Amino acid sequence: MAMFMAYFDASGHRTGHGKAPAMYVAGCVASVDKWIEFETKWAALLREFDITVPFHMTDFMAGQGKFRGWVGGDSRRKEFQLAAARILQRSTDKPFAIGLVVSDLEWFFERYVIPPSEPKSPYAWCSLFAFEHVALWLPNRVTRHRLHEKADVEIVFEHGDPNQGEFRDALWAKHKLEVNFRTNHGKKLAPFAAADFLGWVLRKWVSTRAVGLMALEQSKAPFLTQKGKREAMQRAANLLQPNDVVTEIARILPTDALGMMNQDSLARLAKEKGWPERR
Repeated sequence: MAMFMAYFDASGHRTGHGKAPAMYVAGCVASVDKWIEFETKWAALLREFDITVPFHMTDFMAGQGKFRGWVGGDSRRKEFQLAAARILQRSTDKPFAIGLVVSDLEWFFERYVIPPSEPKSPYAWCSLFAFEHVALWLPNRVTRHRLHEKADVEIVFEHGDPNQGEFRDALWAKHKLEVNFRTNHGKKLAPFAAADFLGWVLRKWVSTRAVGLMALEQSKAPFLTQKGKREAMQRAANLLQPNDVVTEIARILPTDALGMMNQDSLARLAKEKGWPERR
């Protein structure tokens, strides 16, 4: 068995008319011993909040299913999320999260000449970067003499997301490696539940901001009445207000753990790789 295990899950609709504005792939890497510690603490956290397995972040935040009628509402959900983030920070070796606004990736491929080995779907793009971040993390740990030189890591992605075939093909084309997909019936495995939690929180925050920025642009439309502009500005202000849960999670987790690729960072990537703009 590998000395380290990394578990990843995706958050965000990728296909159809209901796709979300943003996409995140998130997870954590930890030693086998730390994963045992994490699972013990995660189970205790669920018991503290009277949550039974399986844990579904979508139902949790929407107050559906077993979470219908929760006393405390938003305050109780916030308390759980911050406690979960602290467990991630203390009982895993490193959390990783890579996300983007879907329209930014579409802009990137329209503007630059990108090699065919680079995946175009948000899921495959984020998953490939998440895989590479973990692969880079382990040698850095060895270099700092924290691990034995033969330490290795097994990286696992939850099975079932669209475009996993594209991710698999890209990983093989770029690195001659095969991806390990694992079915997680009902999100019963604690590491996948944690990945679901982290990815959902970040994806929802980025999606809300993307819609807020869109509303802000719409408020500048010349054909809007003054009342329409005020309403659009108010909607934008509501959507763009700081999210105290995300702010606290960013404070708790390592600063380099929560990756976000926007148009500026994608443009820098194109420059670093030598990918030219389309004429």
